Amino acid sequence: YALYKKMTLAAILIQSKFRSYHEQKKFQQSRRAAVLIQQYYRSYKELGRPNPRSRATAAALVQHKL
Repeated sequence: YALYKKMTLAAILIQSKFRSYHEQKKFQQSRRAAVLIQQYYRSYKELGRPNPRSRATAAALVQHKL
């Protein structure tokens, strides 16, 4: 019974760490996408017109990350 209990606790710990890692990775992807959108918007606001090349690149990166 003690071995079963120890293995169960180890499995719970591994699952917990994996879930934490997975959620952190998803959050970082969302954050990078948000920063990219903000950069594009600030550039657009500053220049007054979009740069077609950077727009396509930004759109592709955001789509990929989402």
